[in-house]
Formats: sequence, C-alpha cells, structure tokens
Amino acid sequence: MARKVISRGEIIIVAILGFAILTFALQKCGVDVIKTSEESEMIDRPHQD
Repeated sequence: MARKVISRGEIIIVAILGFAILTFALQKCGVDVIKTSEESEMIDRPHQD
C-alpha cells in the first residue's frame, strides 16, 4: 500500500495546534507559560485584588 506523505504545511499546522493545546493545559494546571507583568494584569482586570 502507498503511504501518504505529510506535507510541510500540515506539519506546521499540527505543531501550532499541539503548542496551543499544551499551553492551554499547562495554564489550567496553574503553570504560567506566558509571564505577565502586574501592570498588564491591572489593565486586563482592574477591579480584582
């Protein structure tokens, strides 16, 4: 049987989706993947203490 070769574009799409899912899962577990400064947190959520 002939094997289907994965194109470069499909590899990039799968890599981006995998990174997004991994980042989302780590954030749900409480790991800060993307560091945010306190100033940006105040702008995003001004009324939280």
